[in-house]
Amino acid sequence: MGGPGNVLAFRRSGEKEIFDERILGNGDFVELILKEAGELPELKISPQEIMRQVCEMTGVSREEIVGGSQARKVVKARAVYCYLTKERSKIRGVDLMRDLGLTCGAISRLIESGKDLHENPAVHK
Repeated sequence: MGGPGNVLAFRRSGEKEIFDERILGNGDFVELILKEAGELPELKISPQEIMRQVCEMTGVSREEIVGGSQARKVVKARAVYCYLTKERSKIRGVDLMRDLGLTCGAISRLIESGKDLHENPAVHK
């Protein structure tokens, strides 16, 4: 990047650049190599954005998803939320446990169920 001064200026500008410790080169080069190798990291999505999308997709409110309702529609929405949050925001299971007030086993089951629901939505309507 041209030395410490350039690195600091780049950092202050707020721009982001992809890097991988295995590849020597600038961000554009690293991105090209990772894309060709099929290893380009997906951008993380915030849990709040995932919650908004799940609520919109299912018609279930945030309060219902984080609440204790056992209604089928709510449980399915909660499962999809857990799966997508784990996959797309890379949140830890323990954080989902805290946020939803559930046990480790319940979160694990919801993630597995959410994966199935997300990948095969027509089967579960």
